[in-house]
Amino acid sequence: MSNSKFVGQLNQNNIQINNLRDEYLRSKNHMIDHEQKLTDQVETFMEEQNFELKYHTQNINNPHEVTKEQVGLDKVLNVTQASKVDFDTHESNTSNPHNVTATQIGLDKVTNAKQATKVEFDLHTEDIVRHVTTGERNSWKSAESNAKSYTDNNENRKDNPHAVTKEQIGLSFVENVKQASFSQFQAHNSNGICHVSQGDKDNWNAAQLFKLTGDNGKRTSVPDGTDIFSLKTGFYYSLSSRLINTPADNNA
Repeated sequence: MSNSKFVGQLNQNNIQINNLRDEYLRSKNHMIDHEQKLTDQVETFMEEQNFELKYHTQNINNPHEVTKEQVGLDKVLNVTQASKVDFDTHESNTSNPHNVTATQIGLDKVTNAKQATKVEFDLHTEDIVRHVTTGERNSWKSAESNAKSYTDNNENRKDNPHAVTKEQIGLSFVENVKQASFSQFQAHNSNGICHVSQGDKDNWNAAQLFKLTGDNGKRTSVPDGTDIFSLKTGFYYSLSSRLINTPADNNA
């Protein structure tokens, strides 16, 4: 390489080095500026956090809204507690400060009456007239046992030991006969031959305006003085001829 070319290359290298140096210095200054801004922001943030932390630590108004259930005191009431002096005074008060009654402690049936003395109690326990002896008790137990045996035997009897009658239970008209089954009743109820329908009754009622004979099927006797024209259609007879408007040939 010639000297002129070497010198030219050297100058070009120096220029590039200077350019790189300038870029480095600019980058360095830029980094310093950014570092300072970041430092300022961090310091500002720390000051704000310190302020918030100090404010929070000095806040005694339960900022986290802690409840008594959370600390295991859900049964504790928010009431004023008695002082030690008040408690001691109340504890030593034997004059029923709460006005407890006999009813409240389950003794409402107990009367406020004088109790018997030991001497009176002993005299009472030794009174054999008022008290039951062992012999009396055994005798009565035996009688009770016999009575119970009799009543148990009577209770277990199913053969009408008291001879109850159907009249006594209001069934005097009920006969002791076999009853038809439900299927037999249904078969009879639906039998159209042995039963009369309303249509049959209507036909029979319309078939004859007047009875020809009495319900016994015989002729009706006509009393003396009867007007023949006043009689309805039918069969009549008379034991005499003293009738009014009787036909001449007497064949009516």
